[in-house]
Amino acid sequence: MKVPEFDVAVVGAGPAGSMAAREAASGGASTVILEKSPIVGEPVRCGEFLPSLEEIRRICNITPRLEEIFDLPREVFGAFIERAIAYAPSGKGYEVSFQGHSIWRDRLDQYLAREAVKEGAALWTETPFLGVEGDAIVTSRGLVRAKVVIGADGPHSSVAKAWGFPSVELLFPAISLSVEGSFDPVFEAFFGPLAPGGYAWIVPRKRDANVGLGVRPDLRREPLGTALSRFLTSRGLRSEKRPVGGYIPMSGPIPVTVKNHVLLVGDAAGQVLSTSGGGIFTSMICGYFAGKAASRHVLRKGPLKDYEKWWRRCMGGALERGRRLFQFMASAFEDPQALEEMFRLLGPEGLAATLRCQDLAIGDLLSLERVSPR
Repeated sequence: MKVPEFDVAVVGAGPAGSMAAREAASGGASTVILEKSPIVGEPVRCGEFLPSLEEIRRICNITPRLEEIFDLPREVFGAFIERAIAYAPSGKGYEVSFQGHSIWRDRLDQYLAREAVKEGAALWTETPFLGVEGDAIVTSRGLVRAKVVIGADGPHSSVAKAWGFPSVELLFPAISLSVEGSFDPVFEAFFGPLAPGGYAWIVPRKRDANVGLGVRPDLRREPLGTALSRFLTSRGLRSEKRPVGGYIPMSGPIPVTVKNHVLLVGDAAGQVLSTSGGGIFTSMICGYFAGKAASRHVLRKGPLKDYEKWWRRCMGGALERGRRLFQFMASAFEDPQALEEMFRLLGPEGLAATLRCQDLAIGDLLSLERVSPR
């Protein structure tokens, strides 16, 4: 039997993978997406929040054509959110100006996959990546050959393991579900013993909200389902939906995201903001760069390492600052009193800067060092 051959094979049809496939195909490269699930976007393992373009510009150093990347249909968006409230362990709220939209993640993933197909990419669902055999990829459909492989298969990336990439060092277990009801258009984040080392969240949409929590693995003291049930009860919320769990990369990007003919993107590369766990927009931007680099490599012999250069120039600084800030503050998360003091010292402005992975003022850092020594 003849082995199917493509210029680019993308493993995973999440935001990173489908964006990469769209750009690779639109650039003229024959492209296939290998997706293990029968339905793209399901199950949803995400907090379902997308910052506004203005916020993305504040976070990134330089930006590509954001309007092109984030030209999304209305059906993807839930509520427009103008502000966030972060609650310290005592329950005191700190209001932060931060704009964005809640989204339906399954609709987003499905839309991006359809756009990739419109550009000429093939989408193979129920086709997990199983490994490598010689110069071919092993899948449940058999062997596939590709000049470029893009691993967009999540925090436990099989592509990363197959080609010996460094693994993501720190993964936070997280759990979330949909809760029906009427909610104010405010992103709420709750810090303290309920979600030690992480936080619980409420992200409102039109007639429901995404409610969940993530926990630092070494501080976890109970099943996440138990913690989520207590959080729902504390907020007077109920849901008949079954929660879905996943993992959030929180240790910053891996050192190398290009090796030979293989690129890693999104959660597989650790391209997530460590101060918030936000990774949708970072994955879409990095996927855009990966697809551009892949098609240029195949058709014009452009270096694949351009991908690494492009995404690090765009958001490498923010991701590194987020990693350092998270590590700097990590010990405060182990002590509710220290966490309370950290909130007081930062205040709304410092919390907003932290959320955007921006540098804190020297005074803020010196004050924080007293409650969170290195």
